[in-house]
Amino acid sequence: MNNWWEIWLPESHKDKTLDNFDWKNLEQVKQSVEKCLSLEHSYGLFIFGEPGLGKTHLLVGIFVEFLKKNLYVGQDIIFTQFSELMQEINQAESISWDKAVDEITRVKILIIDDIRPVDERSGIILKKLIERIYEKQIKFFTSMNADDVGEIVAKLKLEDYWLSRLKERCLFIHIKGKDRRKPNV
Repeated sequence: MNNWWEIWLPESHKDKTLDNFDWKNLEQVKQSVEKCLSLEHSYGLFIFGEPGLGKTHLLVGIFVEFLKKNLYVGQDIIFTQFSELMQEINQAESISWDKAVDEITRVKILIIDDIRPVDERSGIILKKLIERIYEKQIKFFTSMNADDVGEIVAKLKLEDYWLSRLKERCLFIHIKGKDRRKPNV
């Protein structure tokens, strides 16, 4: 099994920062991001919206900002994609789900891009993650393709219990706009 602290960043996002993010029409989002970058605040962000609006760019930029604060990858902070995390857990036959969740939640800041459980097992692991994040008061940042909180609840199959814990740990930020990946025609 690879180390949990290995950095997963999409190749297309290796040069992404908060400085080169297009903040046009997103002033409230910018203010929320700046507030959550403070180590004084223990909450993070749950960024949601349609595909192509810059959610992953924001998470990578947030990760880069925390690295500038001399946080150590694997010790203080982890950045991963949910599908990569599930692949690691599924390949680790010698490790229990609880132990895997304990391993990834031993940090102060956890950034998981593109949460989207696809089966019952990943849904159970997500709920275990939420529980540990809540119990340990981990600063949590995540993203998801969804149009509103109701869609998040439905896709993640979250009961009020789990949603309440997420809302205590994260500000929910809805990004709206045009797909930034589509060429302007």
